[in-house]
Amino acid sequence: MAAPASTAGGVLLPGITEGDQARAARLPPVALSDAEALRIRSIVADLDHLLPTFDVR
Repeated sequence: MAAPASTAGGVLLPGITEGDQARAARLPPVALSDAEALRIRSIVADLDHLLPTFDVR
């Protein structure tokens, strides 16, 4: 998760792989069910005292 507490929100990139220099190398499509989206929302809510506004797509 990137910048979850900033005023602009954050970014979750499931499935991303890193190259040799720790840079994003590949972002394959990942299907997210409603249950998985709810699980992600719950994890973020549990880890952050100030729940940021975000969308799971």
